[in-house]
Amino acid sequence: IFIPSYVNASGILSLQITCTNEALAQGFIKVLFQNLSQYYILTNIEKEQSTSDLVKLQADSLRRVVRNKTYGAARFTDQNTGLLFGYNQMPGTEMAQEGQFAAEVYAKTLANLALADYALKDNRPYVMPLDYPIVPLPATRSSLVLNLVIGLVLGGILGAGFVAGRKKYREFVATALA
Repeated sequence: IFIPSYVNASGILSLQITCTNEALAQGFIKVLFQNLSQYYILTNIEKEQSTSDLVKLQADSLRRVVRNKTYGAARFTDQNTGLLFGYNQMPGTEMAQEGQFAAEVYAKTLANLALADYALKDNRPYVMPLDYPIVPLPATRSSLVLNLVIGLVLGGILGAGFVAGRKKYREFVATALA
């Protein structure tokens, strides 16, 4: 018998199962709790996760663009040193400017990525179990022989203490009267 219950005011979900096999019931509740908590977390952060993934993808693309433009400008400079006219250097200058612009956009994208990651972590719900299911303790039967031995030992100690205490008391009273 499976009995789920949910309290809206506290947000506590209670899962209870009654089964003849304790290990099956305990395992079923644990797996069900893990799956439900994973589903709940993923559905609650779905929008933030997609935003974060999109910004990561844009940041990776921009990083490649910055790298390609920077290498292209450096390659142009290496291959075309000593050009006489300024207009011949325009392709290298344009690549350097494009690389610089892409680097600025990349920096802003990294800031947006940090914000998206913060929003993702901030909106992630925390699901934790209050009580884990436990298997009932096995019933233990007390041994009659063991109980008799324990009773005899404790009784002997108490009897010896009583006899010794009584003897000390009589000696004390005898010395006090004499």
